[in-house]
Amino acid sequence: MAGDPSSPVGSAAFFGSTGGSSSRGDESSPASPISIPQPLYGGPVINEEQSESSPEEAKQNSARRYWSEEENLRLVSAWLNISNDPIGGNDKKYDHYWKEVTKEYNKYSPRDRRRSILQCKNHWNRYAPLVTKFNSCWNRMKSAHGSGESDDQEMERAHALYKSENYQKQFLFEYWWRVIKDEPKWGRVYPV
Repeated sequence: MAGDPSSPVGSAAFFGSTGGSSSRGDESSPASPISIPQPLYGGPVINEEQSESSPEEAKQNSARRYWSEEENLRLVSAWLNISNDPIGGNDKKYDHYWKEVTKEYNKYSPRDRRRSILQCKNHWNRYAPLVTKFNSCWNRMKSAHGSGESDDQEMERAHALYKSENYQKQFLFEYWWRVIKDEPKWGRVYPV
């Protein structure tokens, strides 16, 4: 699916719009294909919200499902599209905002991989702070750029700093960070 240019993963809309007049991007615009080598990176998700679905779908939705890299990127894309919407943007009440993000996320999700509002909100609130912490590490390493140091070396140092500040845990969401790192919110340095 990742290599299919007609899929949302290969479309500009999948990554969100970073400017211009449209918040949805041009879905026919080419974007760099994503390679999705590993299916996991996410904690268990428990569906605590009831939905209007068949008993079979309700049973399927109540099971724990891990978030794949593709699903994380779809959530990031939905978050960016709704946040960068020039008409409404993030000037919505919290619950309505996450309803819109979830609607955007599910629009490109296979039927058996759709998520509830609560699942999307909880997943974002659990993992976005890790991305923010890594972003802080990256910005500190970038500002302490040594002469002759490559971007790869800076990345290694940012990963090492993150690991040293987070109980020796590795940062597993670099693909997520790469999509949002140039957005205005993520360009700032946050103290950790």
